Amino acid sequence: MSLYNCKPKETPPEIPDFTTGYKDVKLPDVTQTTPVAVTSTPGSITASTTATTVSSDLSAAQVTTVVTTTASDVQKVVTPTDAGKLATAFTPAVVNTMLSGGAIPADLSASMKAIAANPALASYLPKVTNPSVNGIVVSGLVKEIPPSSKDIDDPVIALPDFDVADVTASPCIEAAQVAYDAARKALDANKVAQEKIVNDTYATRIAGISSATCKTTATAALTVAATAAKTKLDQQLAGLNTLLTNKTISQDMYNLLSFFVYFDLYNSVVAATGFYSATVKACDVIADAAMAAAKTAQTTDLAKIKAAYDATLASMQTTYNNSIKTCHDQGQG
Repeated sequence: MSLYNCKPKETPPEIPDFTTGYKDVKLPDVTQTTPVAVTSTPGSITASTTATTVSSDLSAAQVTTVVTTTASDVQKVVTPTDAGKLATAFTPAVVNTMLSGGAIPADLSASMKAIAANPALASYLPKVTNPSVNGIVVSGLVKEIPPSSKDIDDPVIALPDFDVADVTASPCIEAAQVAYDAARKALDANKVAQEKIVNDTYATRIAGISSATCKTTATAALTVAATAAKTKLDQQLAGLNTLLTNKTISQDMYNLLSFFVYFDLYNSVVAATGFYSATVKACDVIADAAMAAAKTAQTTDLAKIKAAYDATLASMQTTYNNSIKTCHDQGQG
């Protein structure tokens, strides 16, 4: 008896524990970005010092130097007769319409605009400083601040482009694939969880942004201004009537000063209405800017998550490739 070409039966190579290559695979915690703060300045209306003094003196039925000077300044622009006609055109109905935000007759409006543009009466006009948002002055016609960011759709990430050629299924390769798939599933879940936190924060921030209260405050301020203007008008007209009745002033001077009273009212209402429009617009601009800042913060954080996810996935691909090579080095596949 003899043995020819005998050799012991080969023992299958031991399959490595590929899960150790993906131990503690997770995305770093994301510190959420704080939205950029929106800065705003409310603006103001400053009444003419001269007009305020005249108003006070007329309400007290006093003829002071500033009152006579005002009558002279008005006469540089309109005659006493025309002044009387313009004053008469401001009927109680016209005044109430104007104070409630309505339009006065077109011819009267045109006359008042032309007179207000005359340099001789410039010192009697109120000064308006419109509100500003993030350093930009807001007028009633200002456009919305465009969002500083857009929604970015994450591109679909393809499965790893493994660089191992001619991979043949084997228990070792299958084990490597199972380990990779489990790690990938955990990583995907980690990414979804982090994105939810960021998106939930964004939703909470947006829910807390509103221009409603701001607009309500502006409307209330306009109502207060209109009431104060009507009170001042009535007091000045009462004082003028006293002066005329007592023959302290002539009819011509009465005409000039009564026109001035309505001139002052008209310009005060124009200033208040324009300022109100700008203020209401600023309320929307502030809200839009806050929303844009929240969106920018959200986009920034989602981008950080995606960058970390891509980097981790690339590292996992390298680990997987090395696992496959290990299987080949063992003679499998």
